[in-house]
Parts: sequence; C-alpha cells; structure tokens
Amino acid sequence: RVGEMSRLACRDLLIDLDRPGVLVRRGKGGKSRFVRVSQALCRVAEDFLNWKQAVGESVEGEASVFRSPTTGGFVRVRSLQKRFAKVCRGAGVQGHSVHHCRHTYATALLRASGGNQTKAARKLGVSRFALIRLLEKHDLKPTKRR
Repeated sequence: RVGEMSRLACRDLLIDLDRPGVLVRRGKGGKSRFVRVSQALCRVAEDFLNWKQAVGESVEGEASVFRSPTTGGFVRVRSLQKRFAKVCRGAGVQGHSVHHCRHTYATALLRASGGNQTKAARKLGVSRFALIRLLEKHDLKPTKRR
C-alpha cells in the first residue's frame, strides 16, 4: 500500500538477514506484518540506502526511507504517487499507478503460493474475502505452479 510505503522507516528494511523483508508497522487497521522480499530487492534497497548516506541523508532508525524534500520527514502519499507517475512517463509506461504494482504483487503471490489464497491474503494484509473480490474485479485466476 502506498500509505504504508510513505511511512517506512529505515529500520523497517530488514535486508541483511537470512529471511530478508520489510516490517510494515501501522498497516491498514493498525496492524503490523512482515513481508518477505527477494535478494534482488535487497540489493536494490542496499544501494538506495548507500545513495541516501552519500547525499547526506540519515539511514538510522526512524529516518524515513522516502524523505520529503520540503519537510525532511516522511513523504506524503500524493507525492509518492506523483513521483511514480513521473518515472512511468519517463519510461514510456502509461496507465499505471503505484496501486497497480500491488495488484501485480498479489498475482505473483498467488502464483508463488500455488494458488493458496489464504497465504497470499495474509502477506497482502487483507482478508481472504477481499482478495477474492480483487481477483473477481480484475478477472484474475490463480494458477497452480507446475
């Protein structure tokens, strides 16, 4: 969720562990959850944190992952959405939003879990019912891994 992204602190990026992931604090409904991430994403996150340090931004504890250029604190949701749209335009990609990435992630989770909707819903931080509604809305069908 873009709101969860906007509130990420550097300490929430658990990238140097055997089971790397992101700790989502204060997710929807005030719930926290751990989301595993790939080694490839860990490398990107590590490069990003190194870049932040190189430009003089803090990467300690409660420092925001995505810093607001105006306040120096956590970035606003709308600002993240605008930045994403700008990057998409620059890459020649049209008609996509940050939220579309969530749908892509949901589909990937379903495939990786062999179609296990309960497991995918837990990782997404939604109820199984909400996941089924999402699948129906976008006419997605979970596929079994072969």
